[in-house]
Amino acid sequence: MKTQELVKKAFERRLGFFSSEETVFRLINGDGDGLYPCTADYYAGFILIQDFEGSSGLPAELLKFIPDVCSEFSLPVRGILLKNRGRLSQGDDIEAKRKSIILDGDIPAEEIIVRHMGLDVSVDIINSQNTGLFFDMRSARSELLKYYSNFESMLNLFSYTCVFSLHALKNSVHRAVNVDISKPVLSRGMRNYELNGLNVDSRDFVKGKSSDLIKYYKKKGISFSLSIIDPPTFARSQKGSFSAERDLSSYLRDLSQISDYVFSAVNTHKTDMKTFLSMHPDNFELVFSANESVDFPYFENPYLKTALWKIRK
Repeated sequence: MKTQELVKKAFERRLGFFSSEETVFRLINGDGDGLYPCTADYYAGFILIQDFEGSSGLPAELLKFIPDVCSEFSLPVRGILLKNRGRLSQGDDIEAKRKSIILDGDIPAEEIIVRHMGLDVSVDIINSQNTGLFFDMRSARSELLKYYSNFESMLNLFSYTCVFSLHALKNSVHRAVNVDISKPVLSRGMRNYELNGLNVDSRDFVKGKSSDLIKYYKKKGISFSLSIIDPPTFARSQKGSFSAERDLSSYLRDLSQISDYVFSAVNTHKTDMKTFLSMHPDNFELVFSANESVDFPYFENPYLKTALWKIRK
């Protein structure tokens, strides 16, 4: 099938998003739409193409066809950008390598506000490797909405820009504590709170290692109705590294001592759902599991695995 036909078919699969209140969604999901190694995401009028090989000729082809297909489906487009997500070499300037380039149309502001599941979220589609919102979690977040009324407090580990906390606080949860090793992303989380009329209390934004905070809460006897653990598949910092496959189980055992419920997630093709579920201790009782949102079709197996668990004491 030709590239133009594949692009049109990909758009047809997502027609429901075009007329919804959502202003952020995936248009093309790589091999799930027969268009590896590229993805294309819609951010409130801007389309961000990402090339995961970094040197494929596909972005140029997509640029030829996307504007016409958008026009055909009445999807307004102000600009199209390209981000190189190919493998980095030692000595590469990461910020320069990951900065988006303008292929067509307007230059976006460094902050764009998108509408995601009834909330306003700040994203940056120019400068960062990740934009500030992982909207492949839409299905899991939708399932969680059904349970928030049962929870008083929430611990959000590896919180990134605090989007899980936004949904929780807007849906009956009284307090959320956000923990991340990066001060800049916590600042972006505070910005998201402001955009949604939530009170910003610096005590609810903790810069530090999630493992250290769990130990602290255990020692102090502090517990939470719900804990969220959505770690990076692999992360390295000056304070050490985290591997989901290696470290997740130990985190879960510790969380079971300070939580009534735990929502857990991994994002990798290497771990299937059965293996992911088996990482959880015996006193974890499965409430639901979910994969990536419907705008992220996969070729063979889903990469995102999530689950909500009730902890048997």
